[in-house]
Amino acid sequence: ASPAPAAAPAPKPDSGARPCGEVPEGMACVPGGWFMRGADDSDPDRKPYAEVWVDTFWMDLHEATNALFNPCIKAGACEKHETYKGFMGPTQPAVGIIWRNAHAFCEWAGKRLPTEAEWEKAARGPDGDLYPWGDDPPTCERAQFRGCQPETTLPVGSFPAGHYGIFDMAGNGYEWVQDWYSRCYGECEDGCGAACPDRDPKGPCSGEGEKCKGFKILKVLRGGSWFWPADQVMASWRRPMKPDSGEHRLSVRCAMTPPSQGTGE
Repeated sequence: ASPAPAAAPAPKPDSGARPCGEVPEGMACVPGGWFMRGADDSDPDRKPYAEVWVDTFWMDLHEATNALFNPCIKAGACEKHETYKGFMGPTQPAVGIIWRNAHAFCEWAGKRLPTEAEWEKAARGPDGDLYPWGDDPPTCERAQFRGCQPETTLPVGSFPAGHYGIFDMAGNGYEWVQDWYSRCYGECEDGCGAACPDRDPKGPCSGEGEKCKGFKILKVLRGGSWFWPADQVMASWRRPMKPDSGEHRLSVRCAMTPPSQGTGE
């Protein structure tokens, strides 16, 4: 896929962004403001390449590990998921997670799933970089994707942190977000349209409910995985997936809204 345009529009002034506040342990603050979302290349579901604004939020530094997810199962708040040999180390990301279980885990942890726009802001940074580390192409020294060894997930934090000090936003486990999938951010057929404005977009139906009228029953995965090739670790890449899919590459990372910002709902 071709990169985003080299010359981005001049950033709009940040307006009303909340302070980070006291960031919980194990999380990072992503300051509110404008960033470049999407890409104008051959993939219509990433169009248009445009500025959007998200308010300040907190994001987990790491994908949820098996050591963190298992207590949710023991507490009865999360469903027991499929297990896979070579993927169950305590510091490996929990995989085999269906969307409902990802949502339940974040709720149990006192958090929530990030919106798609929040996830992309955390991965790209304020300047809309192609990857969490910048615009240089992926290598096995930067992320875990198809062709890198071993052919499994690695312990979280195995690579240098990206924007805002957050780890593994490219590769390792594909990460669920809150949003229903739309075929583009704009006014294309089955596009997000008015649900993806330039400020705090939450996507069709705000990501809520068991289905969203006018849209297929598909949620969104972000960040690529150990199983898929390098093009899918690009920070703008979107992958639609049935919410009840829970394969050995689907993981979860949670977000929170700072208290001064209200509930964010």
